[in-house]
Amino acid sequence: MNLSHSWREEVSNYDSKEIDKYIKAVRKEIHKLDKKNEQLELQNNEQNIHYVESFMRVYEKTIVEQAKDMEKLLTEIKEVMCSKEYLHGKKDHYEKLLRSERFTDLIQKIRRIKEIKIEMYDFLKTKGDSAPLQLIMSELSLENDMENDPSVVSLCCAEIFGCSWSK
Repeated sequence: MNLSHSWREEVSNYDSKEIDKYIKAVRKEIHKLDKKNEQLELQNNEQNIHYVESFMRVYEKTIVEQAKDMEKLLTEIKEVMCSKEYLHGKKDHYEKLLRSERFTDLIQKIRRIKEIKIEMYDFLKTKGDSAPLQLIMSELSLENDMENDPSVVSLCCAEIFGCSWSK
């Protein structure tokens, strides 16, 4: 009885369509796994491995050097730009100094020194006294405008003539 009952149960539980669906699903999964294996095989095949190894052998040193150079260039660019910003600030400061009242006043004093030199020379020449004229020209090097020192000229004029040469 047991045997007859079990075969009847098994036969009644048998579903041909369900088993066909299961077989179809398993075949589909096997097909997917085969495709993945093919992709892995393509990715890891010897030709690709050889290509990558060859690329590394040929270009590794170059790439490492290029990376170092690029790092240096990045640092240099940053430094140059910082310097440029700093120098622009300095240039602005320089231009501000050139326009300052203090500098303008000094330039006017230099021009006045040149005028005084000419006045002194003309004055001494008209008086016919060449000794003080030679002294001023030689000891103070007044023939070179760049060497004029207003304090020396004023001191010399005060000692020689006992007067001030301001207008």
